[in-house]
Amino acid sequence: MLRYFAEPGGYLQWVDLDILSSRAIKPELSSSPTSATEKLIALMRKPQPNAIYDWIPELCSLLSQHGFEHVSRDQIPMLDRYRPFWNQTHLMAYQEYQDRMMGTADSLEQGVRGTEALEALSEEFRQGVSIDTDFFCIIGRNYP
Repeated sequence: MLRYFAEPGGYLQWVDLDILSSRAIKPELSSSPTSATEKLIALMRKPQPNAIYDWIPELCSLLSQHGFEHVSRDQIPMLDRYRPFWNQTHLMAYQEYQDRMMGTADSLEQGVRGTEALEALSEEFRQGVSIDTDFFCIIGRNYP
């Protein structure tokens, strides 16, 4: 199917988040806790129903199996200037996740835990803790 996106000899570029590279970081010499950030990372790495992440490290091989020549694969680190935006994006996503969980059977208990976790995460981010996640860029060439 992917071969139809690129003419023979054409290129396919795939840029995506490398969720498996996510880790909590904090400023040097900081004693800030990172437990709330690490819990969020664990949640991010846990695939949602009907989702898998094991294809990410194998994407180059998968493209080869589907008729593409591997041209390059680059890890793209998160730049420091983007971290505040990145943190806010995670806070919004976590709030959305929490709102969805409120409709489940244990919604009151989960809502309380979720609110406490969101507050702890916000506090860690205020203290300079961040989620460091790389992106990757893969370029493949469609065999002529």
